[in-house]
Amino acid sequence: MGRKKKPQTLPELYAAKEEAEDELKKAKQKEKMLQHQISKLTRNARTHRLCTRAGMLESFLPNPELLTDDEVLAVLKIAFHQPAMKSVLEKLATESEARGDTYGVSAQLYTV
Repeated sequence: MGRKKKPQTLPELYAAKEEAEDELKKAKQKEKMLQHQISKLTRNARTHRLCTRAGMLESFLPNPELLTDDEVLAVLKIAFHQPAMKSVLEKLATESEARGDTYGVSAQLYTV
């Protein structure tokens, strides 16, 4: 790109100002579009994660379609209140942090 000549006259300054305002407007529109895409990818990743993990849970339940939400919650409360569970969850969280896993990075995996 060639270097633009510096505006010298009042009309040139007004034209340069208008051009800068147009560029700013376009940049703001692009920022809004990118923020929308980030939100969508984050939402898609969360939905994928919830569906995947719900499927994992159901694979351990006998006849999951017959259980109520309250019954499944009771099973989870019992399972997660076992003494060994706290140390297992802490270990998994520590390992995940060491790998640098973050929700934002995983959102990139679920683009549509």
